Amino acid sequence: MLTRHLLPDEFDLLLDGESGFGVQQLQGHLRDCPQCREELAMMRRFVLAIEELPELAPSRPMADLVMARVNVFVPWHVAARDWALSWLPERPALRIAAGVAATGVAGASTVALGWGWTHRERFLAQGWLAQDQLRAAALDAIGTGAQAVLGPLATQVPGGTLPLAGAALLGLGLAIGTSVAGLRAVAARTRAIGG
Repeated sequence: MLTRHLLPDEFDLLLDGESGFGVQQLQGHLRDCPQCREELAMMRRFVLAIEELPELAPSRPMADLVMARVNVFVPWHVAARDWALSWLPERPALRIAAGVAATGVAGASTVALGWGWTHRERFLAQGWLAQDQLRAAALDAIGTGAQAVLGPLATQVPGGTLPLAGAALLGLGLAIGTSVAGLRAVAARTRAIGG
C-alpha cells in the first residue's frame, strides 16, 4: 500500500492502461485515495477532450513562415541532391527527355576527353607555342607603352625593352604603394579626429 499520493509518471502509466508489476499497487491506492482518483478522472477527461479536438493543419503560407525561421541542419549531400532535383522537370515525359539529354552530354564529354587524351602531345605543343607567342606579344606591348611614355629616354636604355618595362613597372608599384600609404594615413587621421 502506498502512503503517498501518485506521481505524474504513475498517473501516465494508469492513463496508458499499462499492466505489470507495480501497477496493481497503484490501482489499490486509487481505491483508497479519493484525491488521486479525482485527479486521474480529471486527466482522463482532459485526454478525451484533446482527442476530440479537430485536427487542423496550418495553411501553406503559415507553415512556410514558421519553417523559414527554423534552423534545420541539412547535410551537404542532401542539399546537393535537392538542388539537382530542383532542376528536373515535374512531368515524367520531360524527365525522360532531360535524362536522355544528360546521357548524351555525358557520352559526348567522355568521347571528347578520350580523344583529347590520345592527342595530348599535340595540344601540349600548341599550348607551348601559344604561350611563347603571348609572352612575346606582352613584352612588345609593354615596350611600346614604355617608349610612348618615356619617349627619347627609351632609346638610351641598354638591353632593349625588358629593362625599360621593369623600370616602368617599378615606378608604377612605387606610385601605388605611396597612394595606399597616403590613404591609410588619411583614414587613421580621420578616425583619430572622429573618435
